[in-house]
Amino acid sequence: MKAENREQFISVYNEEIGHVAMLWNSLPNEHNEELNDCIKKLKELVIIAADQAFPGQQVNEVKDKEICSECGESVAPGSGRFVNRVQVLDDYETRVEMNKPYPEGAWLCAECDEAASAVS
Repeated sequence: MKAENREQFISVYNEEIGHVAMLWNSLPNEHNEELNDCIKKLKELVIIAADQAFPGQQVNEVKDKEICSECGESVAPGSGRFVNRVQVLDDYETRVEMNKPYPEGAWLCAECDEAASAVS
């Protein structure tokens, strides 16, 4: 499928990355950290490729989405996670540097916030 714009390009390739992740999940657990690192790097490369394939489209793009930056689940109104969501105050570039699994997410769902609080 040929992508007509940057968003579609990223969506198509992230879907393919998800298929690779599902296959990789059949491996023993000791490879999970390798998988996460690989997935993050692939997503970064997709964004770079999208920027090159569709120059200029990233300038006005809103990078913050109403999803959890840890699990990727929606925290938009009607999702069941809207009321207890917690805003992430880091900008998109910082979330990428922090290796957040879903750096486009500007929120934490209550479950991921709880898990993060339990660790710290």
